[in-house]
Amino acid sequence: MKDKVRTRKTPKPKTSGTKRKPAKKALRESKRKKAEEIKEKEKYFLQLIENAPIAMTVDSGVDEDEKGIMMNKKFTELFGYTAEDVPDVRYWWPLAYPDAKYREEIKAEWVRRVEKAVRTRSEIEPMETQVTCKDGSIRDIKVYLASIGDKNLVTFEDLTERKRAEEAVHKSEQAKTKFLVSLNEAQEVGKIGSCDMDWQTNNVWWSEETYRIFGVTPQEFVPSFEANGKFIHPDDFEKYVKSFEHILQSGELLNIDLRLVTNDGLVKPCNVRGKVIYDDSGKPIRFIGTIMDITERKKAEEALRESKTIMEAVIENAPT
Repeated sequence: MKDKVRTRKTPKPKTSGTKRKPAKKALRESKRKKAEEIKEKEKYFLQLIENAPIAMTVDSGVDEDEKGIMMNKKFTELFGYTAEDVPDVRYWWPLAYPDAKYREEIKAEWVRRVEKAVRTRSEIEPMETQVTCKDGSIRDIKVYLASIGDKNLVTFEDLTERKRAEEAVHKSEQAKTKFLVSLNEAQEVGKIGSCDMDWQTNNVWWSEETYRIFGVTPQEFVPSFEANGKFIHPDDFEKYVKSFEHILQSGELLNIDLRLVTNDGLVKPCNVRGKVIYDDSGKPIRFIGTIMDITERKKAEEALRESKTIMEAVIENAPT
């Protein structure tokens, strides 16, 4: 019979409060380092904003409780306001929007966009406003807002120059439209059309009166040097071609009379004038000119010739 082997249990070591202290110290150290890292990251983030190439501010809170934290150099450059002028957001509203009615409209619209973003879980839609600067000037601004926790990053995009350029283009287009209307009316009265041809692409622009003289519409006919030739009277076609060849070679002004034959067979005597535009190398690039319906003038000249012939016949056959 085998003897039973007795096993001896090893007692668990007793823990003491003194051995927990290193663990607590390590935890505190870890938290301290993490806090320092967060502070460093925040410092780096604020440095990025301070040196950003666009106007920015950082504030905290919501609506009337928003508190200003900082504004970058571009913000002061753009609007003129400093931290002393805008210690927190409450000071910004009456400075940027001195007109009370406009200020309330902007506030209401901003709140609407924020509420929509919260409701639809989307980004806050940027808003265009007119901000009054410290020197009294007004700038067109597009405002963007991004929120992280209770921090708000507001970005201000200056649209002023672009708006001015757009307004200048708009006014220019209005003036151009008004001028073209007046020009078309004057050309219709004088029966003088105008044209502009790109010699490189053969693209041709005609005024409304030019289309009327040719008896066609922009919808049914695309002008070009070759296409225009089909309206030239057969007896005048060679003159038409050679005249253009001559001015291209000589640089002289074009001034010829020729006859058009419209689609309905109507023959129109016309006077064509124009000049070739050359680039710096002497290469022809454009032709600009006019065409005048001289039907009435030709009729008057013919009537004058007939009258002269009759008068001469009367004088010749008059009794002496």
